Amino acid sequence: MSQGRATLPPVLSPEEVTRRLKAARELRGIEQQELDARLHELGEGEFGKNDAGRIERGQLAIGPNRRRALSEILGVPDLWWTAEELFGEEGVGLSDEVRAQLTRIESALRLLLDRAGIRPDADVVAELEGALAEAQSDQRSRGQSAEAGRG
Repeated sequence: MSQGRATLPPVLSPEEVTRRLKAARELRGIEQQELDARLHELGEGEFGKNDAGRIERGQLAIGPNRRRALSEILGVPDLWWTAEELFGEEGVGLSDEVRAQLTRIESALRLLLDRAGIRPDADVVAELEGALAEAQSDQRSRGQSAEAGRG
């Protein structure tokens, strides 16, 4: 009989991990060198002094321990590194009310940007996705707190 090991969800492509790492770091206002230092310190020597930068450049796989540490430092859920879609049917999911609000906000923003002739670049889109992930995480935390209060 073989011992079963818990399997972790698959990590996204190195390109997507790079994009999401950069977005989360910039959203938090953390410079690359600071993230490297914080990851090294949190890992108590387990992680190299330049690991975060190497991950962001696609030179190093994120791995489960780095993933957990980066999630803690950057304040993003573990799903940030694994969910194909952060929102919607196949991703983390949102309440119907929040999904409707986000759809209205997205429509209004697209209309305003279109009228102004502005085409947002990938960094702006990534920052917005990061902000939405944080809002979703906050919503889940509030829901878990409410459930714990009832228990």
